[in-house]
Amino acid sequence: MLLPVWDSDSECTEESCCEDDDDVNGDFALPKEHPFQKARRPLLRHARQGVKAFAATATAQYGAPPDHQPRPWKRPRSSKWTQESTFVRSELGDDGDQEDTDDGFLMVPSLKETFRFSCPFYKQDPKKYRQCLLQHDLRTFDSVIKHVQRHHKKPSYCPMCSQTFKAVIDCDRHILKRSCEKGDLIIPEGVNSNERAVLGKRDRRRLSNIERWGRVNDTIFPGAESVPSPYLDQGCGREISIARDYWEKYGWRSVFDFLTSRGMLNGAYDDDDDERAGVMLYKSTLVDLLAEIMEEYEHLENQ
Repeated sequence: MLLPVWDSDSECTEESCCEDDDDVNGDFALPKEHPFQKARRPLLRHARQGVKAFAATATAQYGAPPDHQPRPWKRPRSSKWTQESTFVRSELGDDGDQEDTDDGFLMVPSLKETFRFSCPFYKQDPKKYRQCLLQHDLRTFDSVIKHVQRHHKKPSYCPMCSQTFKAVIDCDRHILKRSCEKGDLIIPEGVNSNERAVLGKRDRRRLSNIERWGRVNDTIFPGAESVPSPYLDQGCGREISIARDYWEKYGWRSVFDFLTSRGMLNGAYDDDDDERAGVMLYKSTLVDLLAEIMEEYEHLENQ
């Protein structure tokens, strides 16, 4: 199933927790009638096969990230499709470092990759917080704290009827009216303003990633059982992390070569809108890819 591209409200922005955000055309969505839409489904199949080939060679190359990580390197982006393809080919090492297989996929060099961090809420309830895995790429421990502070805020709620509110002032007005009926108290999940402050204050960079993540988890879920690993190192989380790495390394080349092979880039798409459409095709294919991987795992779990 193809999914709509995230809009600018749901997608990570430059103020987001994600470390590799590209603040590019966040307000631009690929029109339904755009010719590139026809490429989404076959490109998804192509990408899915590529991820499987990548995962088969990369499985032994993954490990825990270092305890003291620098900010991840952000790949520059050229402005034209032809320049992008040239850049990506150069970046991938088309000078003999890589080899094309008969099915058109790349033989992956032995490069050390690191596991992503898991959102503590996702670790506690993967089904309920599946969007944390799909929409947020937590590569450093700092991004874990930012993610929790920004995306898991506990909403204001009425202690009488448990109704939640987006704005504190609306909650205060509701409480002052005293017009609701008392019911069983249901405290919404999330971290309140005090807990959000504690997350930052309790953090100690001299500690290991596991110790730092454990402190965050204890603040959010006091008394809960300790989590064996703070990383996405198993199952669906692991494969989605691998898919992100594959698409980051080879996505631009895949999109460009796919469209070129079908005659969709023969000089007809050289204005700004169509260039942005290419960006959104790249992004939407990643959205489709991650969603399909998650659906496959959920299907297996339900059998």
